[in-house]
Amino acid sequence: MSQLARGIVDLPGVRNRVTAVLDDLDAGKSVVFVFADSAVESGVADDVLREIQGAAAHTEWCLEADKEFPVRVLESFEGSSGDITRYSAWDQIVGWPTWYGEWLFLTSWEHNDIPTILERWPAQLKVSGLSPEDRPRLVIGATLDAVTPAMLDRIDTAEVAVQWWWGTVGRLDTELCVAVHEHAKRRDSLDQAVLAELACWDVDALDFLSRWWDGSTDTVVPLIAELRRHREEDGDVFTLASASRSHQFRPPKELLEGWRQGRIERWGGAPRVGPVDCSEAEVKRRLWIAHSRILMPVVDDERAKFEDKFNSIATVEMMDRNREKGGGLIEIGILKDLAVRKLVRVPREDEETLRQLTSLRNRLAHCDPATDELISFVRKRHEF
Repeated sequence: MSQLARGIVDLPGVRNRVTAVLDDLDAGKSVVFVFADSAVESGVADDVLREIQGAAAHTEWCLEADKEFPVRVLESFEGSSGDITRYSAWDQIVGWPTWYGEWLFLTSWEHNDIPTILERWPAQLKVSGLSPEDRPRLVIGATLDAVTPAMLDRIDTAEVAVQWWWGTVGRLDTELCVAVHEHAKRRDSLDQAVLAELACWDVDALDFLSRWWDGSTDTVVPLIAELRRHREEDGDVFTLASASRSHQFRPPKELLEGWRQGRIERWGGAPRVGPVDCSEAEVKRRLWIAHSRILMPVVDDERAKFEDKFNSIATVEMMDRNREKGGGLIEIGILKDLAVRKLVRVPREDEETLRQLTSLRNRLAHCDPATDELISFVRKRHEF
């Protein structure tokens, strides 16, 4: 796990998710937090649960033992032998005064009876008659190996809230990771935008790309292939069907398996495969998105400056006529044509600049990333 991944609990998106869980707990509800397998394997799930635990003074982790859940509760909170005799049944444990208001943490990767607990616990809360502040709360970390969406749909959400890791790490989180990474933070805003767009929610991939990318558009596809080899991903590439729906709160049915494996997440408002599953076409699409975000404002700014310059040396009639063609402004391509055809006399350097800017604008308008040559040209004129 990279240093970025180890600090994932400090990201705003993760903080917001933790806050949502805490709000549910403060309302007297228990919570099921559904994680992808990859989040468990990396240790991120346990880190997030510990972060939640740190917000309360009265919490325990459920002891691992081959005993009924009520008995494990009693032993976790160090119940006496008399307590165990009196409260060790399912219909009695919720009424044990010692754990009123307490939070008990347990996970499906340590306890194999989570489905049974989820089936029985809501009813126990409902009949307990306890106020929200006195209710004991369970905080259950679970994966799709232990729970199914159908099982979660049957839960009484008035008693038990369901939270998903889906979509927790967002664009802002990735951009913040770029801003603090030892290698990425030294790059200009164009390279940083490319790194964020390529890595999206995969902060470990961001670490790899930030360390090894040389800044060239042409080397991105080979570097993604190297990342795949680095992770020993030799199987089929996971593909995102164009018809996949963008669910805000949990992955749609057709994406559940990919999400479980850590190969797809909701990021930037839509499902995104991780960089190791990017086809060459998807890599180029992400390059184009990043280039458009940073370079199109440059083209617009240059266009406005050249229009002002042309206004000072060309006839009003000529400028008005061409302005009408552009719906009120003169597009960069028209300015280039006026200069190249000598209808407006400008220095040769301006002609070349207009040629390059028009070429850049045309590539971006046709969803193609900028070439290294065009990027180099723009960098000589602008600091990002």
